[in-house]
Amino acid sequence: IKTRAGAVPKASDLGLNITGSVLQVVSHRNSGANSTASSTFVTTDSTVTITPTSTNSKILIQTNAPLYGNNNNTHTYTTIYKDNVNLAGGTSELQVFATGSDSMGRWSNGSMQFLDSPNTTSAVTYTVYFKNGTSGTSHYDANGGMAIITAMEIAG
Repeated sequence: IKTRAGAVPKASDLGLNITGSVLQVVSHRNSGANSTASSTFVTTDSTVTITPTSTNSKILIQTNAPLYGNNNNTHTYTTIYKDNVNLAGGTSELQVFATGSDSMGRWSNGSMQFLDSPNTTSAVTYTVYFKNGTSGTSHYDANGGMAIITAMEIAG
């Protein structure tokens, strides 16, 4: 295939790789639950690896999981790590969920989104981390197998 000028067409000549287009989607569904009483971030089973096709690409990460706190006013803090770096920076979180009240546990739906610019064509791994912010125990993917993480490469 050649263009009218006789050159080999680029992806953009064919309507591919146009800024904002979704180039690939990678998703992972958990196989089990995670729990912690730790006040520092610990890893979950929600992890996904994606290899960008261009250094200009953006990666949109979306997560969703059932959370549960088993004590009065338990707070669950969640964030996303890229490889081993917290995307929220330092010990900060992307989301905080109140998952317990009135001396009883309570369910909450934990969702996050983050748009990353990895500037690489090497594989990048995104993982959900969580911690307990108060008392009791925080449970991530409390039902086991319901949490999902999705990474979408967006053409830049």
